[in-house]
Amino acid sequence: MSINDKRKIRENTLADITKSINYCSMGLLVTSPNNVEECTNWKDKKNILEEALKILVEMPVI
Repeated sequence: MSINDKRKIRENTLADITKSINYCSMGLLVTSPNNVEECTNWKDKKNILEEALKILVEMPVI
């Protein structure tokens, strides 16, 4: 696999994770604050995705 192929996969993965983070943010916006369990689920998912994004951004493409 060429370095350009790897970069393209990385770009697509970063875009997918970013879309998922945005989806979780929208889930938080439309969820009633009174529904603590669902809000917590959205926040947990968003936090995990943000950590994955940080790790992926820091990883070199080899």
